[in-house]
Amino acid sequence: MTKGEPKTLTVSTNKGVDTSRDRLKAIDGNSVSPYYVYGPDGWTQYLWQGMTVHADTLRLCFETAYDAKLPAGWSITVEGTTDGKTWADVGSVKHDGLLQDTADRLHRP
Repeated sequence: MTKGEPKTLTVSTNKGVDTSRDRLKAIDGNSVSPYYVYGPDGWTQYLWQGMTVHADTLRLCFETAYDAKLPAGWSITVEGTTDGKTWADVGSVKHDGLLQDTADRLHRP
């Protein structure tokens, strides 16, 4: 038996809360474990409860889909919160063209 709040991880995307086993693939450290986020405004949220997570490095490995009808370009913004209510940008990266072999670092505000 443990004391206090149980440790849980809730993963949500622009399509809702993800309860599938795949929800952990984006953070399992394996670059060949695909986790898909769809749509031009797709997002993923990880909410750790009952624990504090400190991350000084975030490595993103991703692919984008190409649609000739849409303008080229992409961006990623990472936000963080300490209370689950107030969010602030902690880093971002973007390109005006198509995704190529890039190794950009997130730019901290």
